[in-house]
Amino acid sequence: MAEAQATRGDGRFGGPRDGVVRVVFLVVSATVWPSLESVWQACSRDPRFIARVILTPNRFPDRQSQEFHQARAMLAREDIPFSYAYEGVLDDFKPDVVFVPSPYDEMLPPFLGLDALEAAGARIAYVPYGLEIGGGGFNMQYQFNLPVQQRAWRIFARSASHRRMFARYCESGTGHVVVTGPPRLDRLARLDECDASHLEARIGGRTALLWTPHFKDGPSALWSSFGRFRDHILETFAARAKTHALIFRPHPLLFSTLRADRYWTPAEEEAFRQRLAGIDNVILDESGSYLPAFKAADGLMGDAGSFLLEFFATGKPLLYLSPEDGVGLNDDAHLLDQLYVCGDAEDIPRFVDQVAAGEDPMAERRRQALPEFLHRPDSGTVGEAIAEHLAEAVLAGDDIRVRRFPKDALHGKAREYWSGATDTYLATPDYYDRQEEALREVVARHGPWKTAVDVGCGDGRYTLVIAEKAERVTACDISPKLIEQARQQAHAKGATNVDWRVESLDEVRTLSRYDLCCCAGVLSGFIDIRAYAMAISSLRAMTRPQGLLITKESLSRKQQVIARNPQTGYVAIYRNAHDYVDSFVQQGFELVEKVLLNENQQAGLENAYFVFRRV
Repeated sequence: MAEAQATRGDGRFGGPRDGVVRVVFLVVSATVWPSLESVWQACSRDPRFIARVILTPNRFPDRQSQEFHQARAMLAREDIPFSYAYEGVLDDFKPDVVFVPSPYDEMLPPFLGLDALEAAGARIAYVPYGLEIGGGGFNMQYQFNLPVQQRAWRIFARSASHRRMFARYCESGTGHVVVTGPPRLDRLARLDECDASHLEARIGGRTALLWTPHFKDGPSALWSSFGRFRDHILETFAARAKTHALIFRPHPLLFSTLRADRYWTPAEEEAFRQRLAGIDNVILDESGSYLPAFKAADGLMGDAGSFLLEFFATGKPLLYLSPEDGVGLNDDAHLLDQLYVCGDAEDIPRFVDQVAAGEDPMAERRRQALPEFLHRPDSGTVGEAIAEHLAEAVLAGDDIRVRRFPKDALHGKAREYWSGATDTYLATPDYYDRQEEALREVVARHGPWKTAVDVGCGDGRYTLVIAEKAERVTACDISPKLIEQARQQAHAKGATNVDWRVESLDEVRTLSRYDLCCCAGVLSGFIDIRAYAMAISSLRAMTRPQGLLITKESLSRKQQVIARNPQTGYVAIYRNAHDYVDSFVQQGFELVEKVLLNENQQAGLENAYFVFRRV
């Protein structure tokens, strides 16, 4: 965990040469370009800037070829001057600002990565490439807390609520985050100018619905409702061939992910494509630009992806397709209050016919709510607002940047201890028997659940108690040796509904969103107060609204206590009990129940289970 601190730099930054700001826009994909296009246009028209577009291959091999050629064709078609990426381009151009296209630094060649940009003295700017709306613990990491978001000189947020999410989930805070609105709005404002004739000819005057499934489907659907609703959607439109048309625009990774996850074979994919081709009023749209589909469609049916928010700005009706066990939405989940929501398959034909009838009772509600989710400048375009901010900041010699500091030293020692742990039992056996009995009583009172996660599961003893009351359990620990013990114990007891993973709470990579989240005896190892706050944010993101969080900690009834064992390397913090509960309340939980396990009145210590509900 690192803290953001505004510091005046080390001489690499400063005012631009000749009073002109040199800006580079890195392009890897035609679908990402709308997040930067109007900024580039504003800089290109402004004499205070020299702007250059650099086309670079995506280093992800499954996307490299198609995305490179689509991006190249798009730049040529729109007559945008560009150069190909080459080693040494930073030395040749000496940019003051570089816009990176995504938060995934590994997507770019090393000579254009974060380290190279910082070494060249460039200010790193980032416009989120999509209008992020998906929920879940791992999504908060990807949306707000990867190295790009942590180290950027500026991030341009879509709304004030978007910036507040950076406050909650980004280790660098919000000093580098500016609310301008998303540049994608500038393209949508000119949607009427888009050429959608190829789609309109196929639609032939019928009511057209755009269907945009996300890419992650299969046993744990995460974002995508594709598997849940695809047959219902196709059957709905096949039965309305004369009056309706369907534009099917899958996420670029949908088919490849289904193959990679062995959800279907290449032959099954081909059979599905043939099925689409056999339905006259279904149009498969895999072109580089989604704007013609936005223009041609009368409404959208979509998952928790970028299009949900972007299409929201068109004013047209939207149906949110919810997977049964999906990630849901992030902290802007109240967006659903302005949308039509598909709870079951019967909602699909109902929405389709409603759009055809020109009925949209939620239209005014969406219009009024739009500024809350997508900010617009008082005048001009979003791209012009960003360009103006760049000019003012860089010409003033602004070299204030995020400087990172290490976590508390004891925090590192605690992490080192648990990452190498082979045993979690530090007290007498009767205490752990009492802990197991208490947990069994807690889950009996509050269960059952469909999905659960046990963060810091150790050898799995208590995970298996949860697994008795949950259909599916994800369990993780930072120690590979403990996870191996847990797998063996589960196998010996015949527990087959637990997925065991080596993962830590301070680097959430795969953990999603659950009905029950359990985190017992873990937070006492988060000595650093900043890391502790981020951990609670991660637990909140992993807990469904109205879902439960169970924690267990040793706490102090007086001031906090640091416990250490120099022989074993064990170190923990026993926080004040009142402050502990308040730290969860401040992040959106309410205390439901406290179960005391042990107390030492002389030392002023207690050990207890806590049951919180996310509100």
